[in-house]
Amino acid sequence: MVSITGSIENYRALLHEFQLRDKIKSAEHHYSIGFDFEGVFDDFLAELLFEKIVSLSKEIEFDSFKLGVSWPLEMAEEEKKKLKTSIQTALILKIKDSLKKRDDFSAPHADFLIDFNKKLVLVRIKSVFVSGRYCKFSREIAQTEYFCNKCRGKGCWYCKGMGHFCEESVEQFIAKIFVPAFGAALLILHGAGREDMDVLMLGNGRPFVAELLMPKKRGADLKLLKEEFNIQFKGKASINSLKICSIDDVSPLKDSPHNKIYAALVSADKDIDLNSLPIEEKLLVFQFTPTRVEKRRANLERAKEVTIIHARSITKRTFVLELLTSHGTYVKEFISGDGGKTKPSISSLTGAHCICTLLDVLEVCS
Repeated sequence: MVSITGSIENYRALLHEFQLRDKIKSAEHHYSIGFDFEGVFDDFLAELLFEKIVSLSKEIEFDSFKLGVSWPLEMAEEEKKKLKTSIQTALILKIKDSLKKRDDFSAPHADFLIDFNKKLVLVRIKSVFVSGRYCKFSREIAQTEYFCNKCRGKGCWYCKGMGHFCEESVEQFIAKIFVPAFGAALLILHGAGREDMDVLMLGNGRPFVAELLMPKKRGADLKLLKEEFNIQFKGKASINSLKICSIDDVSPLKDSPHNKIYAALVSADKDIDLNSLPIEEKLLVFQFTPTRVEKRRANLERAKEVTIIHARSITKRTFVLELLTSHGTYVKEFISGDGGKTKPSISSLTGAHCICTLLDVLEVCS
């Protein structure tokens, strides 16, 4: 049997992980097995093809399937129609009866193709999706692998040959537990937004969907995976509320707006009177694209809503804010003002130059 990834470890010697992700996601099929074909369509051929499908089936778990056929290029349409009944339909029925699988032409777990031109039986495996929430307790851990934007993960002078800018990420942690459990090749983490690497994700966590590519297993003990993760990465990250979901859950997760509650430690360049802040009043805030991200984001003005829930002094020039913000608010810039690109800001409201020294996400609101 041949795999598009061959040996994953051998492939990684040639392809960095970013390229490998693209290769797997864009591949028409994942595994293949050859068969002999001399141009004769008979019962022996049908039995041979079924044996090849069984061989591929032993490598993967699936409940539903689809079976397509790429007939010889020179074959007439009338002959194809006849063979669809004697070969294709017969094989579908045999897979259903003998392997106890369900045919599903819309969203199958396994998509088989018999290619008479290449003399291959191929299969593409549908990804497994697991939803949950994660918390992040370190300011040196990213949400996902932060690939270098110059070499796209290959390794260059800019990233000092690393291919990325952080050594650890929540995505990598989840992959270490989930990939072997599902017999997958790779994992991609889809999050409901993201926090900066130096921002903690607390409370009940940020919603995510983990996509497992080329899974040989479609199920795992999620309770056990959660416990294993939380023990292994204690003090760095935790996960909760795991459940199997589908690809249909990814877009709503990524596209739906989520308000957030933050805690921010703020420092000012002079003494502050917190009574100048409008506590529990909804502020309409206008933000031009922040200076720190303007190279990779369109320079637009965005209208956001921010409510200062609570303000507490620590010293005359240091205080803690609790903020409720609308989706996509740049909180650090709401505090500093970003040189006037965010209005109003904590700096403009207090008349002092303020900076956010520490920031935590307390809640991602549903």
